[in-house]
Amino acid sequence: MVRCVPSNQTGRSLADYRLRGAGRAISVVLTPPDSIVDSPNWRSKIPLRSSPEEMSNHSEQLEAFLRLKLGGSVSIAGGLQRLQGGFDTDTFAFAVQNAPPGIPEELVLRLFRSSGESDRVNLESTIQNTIHAAGHPVPRVPIDSGGHSLIGRPFLIMERLEGSTLASGLEDQSLFEKLPGLMGNLQVGIHETDSADLRTQLADAEVDIRHMTPRSMLERVSKLAEASGVAELTAIRQWLTERWPTQPVDPVICHATFIRPIFLLPMARSPA
Repeated sequence: MVRCVPSNQTGRSLADYRLRGAGRAISVVLTPPDSIVDSPNWRSKIPLRSSPEEMSNHSEQLEAFLRLKLGGSVSIAGGLQRLQGGFDTDTFAFAVQNAPPGIPEELVLRLFRSSGESDRVNLESTIQNTIHAAGHPVPRVPIDSGGHSLIGRPFLIMERLEGSTLASGLEDQSLFEKLPGLMGNLQVGIHETDSADLRTQLADAEVDIRHMTPRSMLERVSKLAEASGVAELTAIRQWLTERWPTQPVDPVICHATFIRPIFLLPMARSPA
């Protein structure tokens, strides 16, 4: 097995990667992301560190957006409270006052760390709302923030769900023993959601889902193999191509858990 490991994520036009396999390391220089992997996750992600004065300014900017969307009487009560987690977003909890019907009082702000990720607002909002409508415990995104930014970054606002964190569950031995089954049942339910409805919602939202299919992933492997000239990658590409299965008409819903923050995407079942 050969895997590509970032060794220098500086955000420059060239990125240096090490291919590790067979007990040796090979240096590979990749050309800019557009020609290899068009993904913001290859760039450095720096968490937001703000002084109390800056946090107050962030809150004021968010309040101005909320008033634009929901009416001039809406206000934020108590400012922004940072939440733990967020692989490549800065996450904050806040409460609103005088919001119109249908808008929860307790909300969560997900602030993306790159100004080039505005497309993710529409994508992830649509996915979350569709899965929520199917009856799963996924936070709804009640406010459309597409085309807007906060301190120069795209963002989305979702409802805050009641419950305890996974960390607290790990401390409770009785709950800890139930976690595998609970999480497994949750994943099974989400994966059994009708992908046709999700694809329809994404199309209506003008989201291009071609990059979310197994074929696009194979194309990325091919680009890496061609650009690097590494024999192991070429062998992997050939193995995948020769064993590529017939794709189903209705693909199943799967996760891209380790590549991006957890979100749902339609893709076919992987080859055995």
